[in-house]
Amino acid sequence: MGIIKTYGIDSMGFFVPEFSLDIRKLCEYRGKNYDNQLAKIGQKRISLTFKTPSEMAYEALKDVMSHDAALDIGKVGRLVVATETPEDLATPKIGLYVHDKAGLSSDCEVYEVRAACAAGGYALLDSIRWCKENKDRKAVVLCTDIAKYDVGSAEPTQGSGAVAIVVDSNPTLLRIDTRRTGTFSKKVDDFCRPVGRDMPIVNGPLSLECYHKAIEEVDGNFYRNGGKIPDYYTNLVFHIPFPRILDRAHLDEDFILKRHNIAITKGNFQNYTKRDRLYNQFIGNAYTASSFFALASLLEILLSEEKLTRGGEVRFIFYGSGCTAKTFSGRLTDNSTSVVSKFRLGERLLDQHDMPIEEYEKWREQRI
Repeated sequence: MGIIKTYGIDSMGFFVPEFSLDIRKLCEYRGKNYDNQLAKIGQKRISLTFKTPSEMAYEALKDVMSHDAALDIGKVGRLVVATETPEDLATPKIGLYVHDKAGLSSDCEVYEVRAACAAGGYALLDSIRWCKENKDRKAVVLCTDIAKYDVGSAEPTQGSGAVAIVVDSNPTLLRIDTRRTGTFSKKVDDFCRPVGRDMPIVNGPLSLECYHKAIEEVDGNFYRNGGKIPDYYTNLVFHIPFPRILDRAHLDEDFILKRHNIAITKGNFQNYTKRDRLYNQFIGNAYTASSFFALASLLEILLSEEKLTRGGEVRFIFYGSGCTAKTFSGRLTDNSTSVVSKFRLGERLLDQHDMPIEEYEKWREQRI
């Protein structure tokens, strides 16, 4: 009998913006109360850069290439970009820029996908299925975004960053189960960025309502499709645009307890979900990249706590405004500790430079 192949995430790379803006400083500049903002959204700093989405995406891929000796660029047959900040409405400009800079082969597929913040989840799942049909090729998913808002809107939840995800057979980080997934889609107008507009239009209260409803619906669809009900040891990875999103959308311990009867003591939900929220306090909203920064946050903290265990379950719950949600799960591999040890995401966040307000205003003026 031959070896049964599994598919999933082989390695990951990151672009962490070089600048960081303290929300306390932003609140003082705008005449806002920092303590109120912190209690409302939980954001302490936001990560900002003058790089374009294309440049960020390439930096994330270079990061993978620098530490993944097994990544043979010649074997990459698909490069898919998930973004809410495209640089061209007709061509996959970001992907083609990276394709050229990285020297990928001419028979490599290059395209971009749009599904708001859930685009990265759809791109990952689709690329895994593609790898199953193209067994000698790898796929790379690039999530790259810049979140910029009008003054008085969601300004304290801005952010930016990029993540590169290498998809392959017999992955070294996370085996993904593509047979059992959950899906939910419904037309709503909670968030949009019309053509020609640099800043999105945001209906915050409606978006929180949609976030809760979509996760509730996608969760139910997942179980109806044969998905496993999580236990206390299941690691949940949510889309985290700001740290307190789960609380603001009323996805608290009561919601989890009622749906799954998990043995979580009341009031311990913050502790149960704190690992995937931690780094977001310093990154902000990176749209399509946010869920994967949350994954990296979770895995690095589990590693530091010596709780990163082989076979540990990770359940993704992606949300995209407009709206759509997707959920599926995977399991950590024998080599996951080695892969996660190369992330160094927490270290890089500590190395950022403080952005002066004068530079911040220049950043705001730069068109996406």
